[in-house]
Amino acid sequence: MARTAAVRADALGLPFLCSSAVLDALTDGPTPWVARLAPPQSRGWRSYADFLLGAGHRRVAVAAVPSVYWTSGTRILRDHLAPRGGDVVALDASTLAPTDLCDALVDHGASALLLLVGHPEPAVSIVRAVRRDQRLAGLLMGAPAGQPEFASWAASLGDDGAGIPFLRYLPERLGPFGARVAAALHERLAEPPSFVAFEGYDTVTVLAEVLRSHGQDRARIAEAWPRVEVEGTRGPIRFGRTPGIGVWQGGHRSRSSTGIRRSPPASGSATPADGARRPDGPNAPAPARPVTTTGAGPAAAGPGPTTRRAPSGPR
Repeated sequence: MARTAAVRADALGLPFLCSSAVLDALTDGPTPWVARLAPPQSRGWRSYADFLLGAGHRRVAVAAVPSVYWTSGTRILRDHLAPRGGDVVALDASTLAPTDLCDALVDHGASALLLLVGHPEPAVSIVRAVRRDQRLAGLLMGAPAGQPEFASWAASLGDDGAGIPFLRYLPERLGPFGARVAAALHERLAEPPSFVAFEGYDTVTVLAEVLRSHGQDRARIAEAWPRVEVEGTRGPIRFGRTPGIGVWQGGHRSRSSTGIRRSPPASGSATPADGARRPDGPNAPAPARPVTTTGAGPAAAGPGPTTRRAPSGPR
């Protein structure tokens, strides 16, 4: 849907700011009209592939349903893993029942399963089936699209949904402005705001500043994208060009962090041990110690992963 809107806006010469869509090919080519806040899919998903490799996973399965987004994600993972000795097995979650999918995982000898599916279904049914299949006790489940971010994940799955690494688009700590916005959104939503809520808030902030400074003339707005700089919920926002990306790419100049977190237990019980989730079992060597990196402008939007346990709540 976002790509359709972006392509149409480009054709009409209509300034368009996309808040959450991450497809690298958001438009058919370079355009002066379209900008976006979210980091490109390839950046975060390559970081996720590096996380899998660092944890010793070379045989990776993806349970996916047909869509441009999931297909793009599968291609990014395969292209990044293959030159490094990894392999991606694609399983069609739209045709395989969860129990059949478990059989396929065993047959293919996968050590990790990535959930490239919607939530609650079929994600909930797949997670429950895998958790109950003793043959898959050592399997790592992951969600690079961030489904465990949302409160409904824990509500639907309880502790079955714990210990699942996912991409997180929030920094470890918000600055003063972000913290105030978070408190206001929490009060309005009656639950902790997800990264999507912050992206929505930042989108309105950017548009308000552009219209206030440059009026409603389309050409003036489009020319203003590289000069925009506003205080966002996760740091100052500005736009620039990123190689291989056709739109004006937004980035947070500070406090921006795309990281990998594990979904927390729903009831405070212990998350399954990391060792039990590695491909060689609890005696396997631990993954390399993760590091945290922060952004430095549009080209660095969505930096490399930081792998640590999530706090007691959605990401």
